[in-house]
Amino acid sequence: MKRLKSIFVILDKPKHAQRALERARVIQEASSARLHLVSFIWLAMVEHKSVFNAEQRRILKKAAVQERKKWLRQLVVDSKLSAADVSSEVVFTRNIASRVIDRIALGDIDLVVKSVHAPNHSALDWRLIRQCRKPLLLVSTQPGYATGNVLAALALRHADRRHRAMNRRVLDAAQRFADMAGGRMHCISAVEYPSRETNPARRHSSYPLRSTQGRDFLTVVSQDFNMSDIREKQRLMHEDTNKLMEALLESYDVPRSRIFLPAGKVGQVVADTAHKIEADLVVLGTGAQRNQEEVLIGHAAEKILARTSCDVLTVQP
Repeated sequence: MKRLKSIFVILDKPKHAQRALERARVIQEASSARLHLVSFIWLAMVEHKSVFNAEQRRILKKAAVQERKKWLRQLVVDSKLSAADVSSEVVFTRNIASRVIDRIALGDIDLVVKSVHAPNHSALDWRLIRQCRKPLLLVSTQPGYATGNVLAALALRHADRRHRAMNRRVLDAAQRFADMAGGRMHCISAVEYPSRETNPARRHSSYPLRSTQGRDFLTVVSQDFNMSDIREKQRLMHEDTNKLMEALLESYDVPRSRIFLPAGKVGQVVADTAHKIEADLVVLGTGAQRNQEEVLIGHAAEKILARTSCDVLTVQP
């Protein structure tokens, strides 16, 4: 991840605490980046053409924008931000995601910061996660640990070029944020073993429950589900993941005590590990899978986002 020069901050509505701005200021102090604050506003009444004529709608819009600009100027003053280090604007739109994505496309933004209020991400969050081509920092409203610990969630199940590039970007970003916070980078890759339900025999409801051709049911089950074979496959999967992790971390100074290869569902084990190490930030990659029309958020990334309660930084390859 390159040095941060410009941070795009999506402000909350005036009634909320400005958590995104608070976090952006901390990053600014560590990176000397310039902040660009954006407050989005929309009035549904401006669409009521049967109630208000064009001039009345224009007046309503202008008054709302002026009031928000006044609030934004006061916010900059109260936050004691230097005019040399910050710029700001009010944008009147109901399609925030499109305006953000179009602005990011200009190429002069290095990081987007936005707060998350609900336990589940909003439609705006998910669209930005999928389509924002710059690192996106989603700031939790829950109190953090202030440890500076950063957990890099790596995808090692696929070895294609896009996933390799994504993992390197995750590591670079995680290391950068850990250094800025005076903390340490930890790394995790979940080892998701195939379940017994993947056995073809278990998928058929007509699987015999009585003796078959002279063999009783327990014999059939023990042969179809050879536990020693399953354990051996699990051991090999863990060894392969460990080798891939070691190769990936060759150029990073991460001791074994900060590397985690837990078995289990990726969303849950990442969330559990983040809590265990008191992580302030989880860094993960999205968009390594594509279809013909749009960038897709990875299935694993979606599960992590749904369960992680601390700040999350998403990066794309």
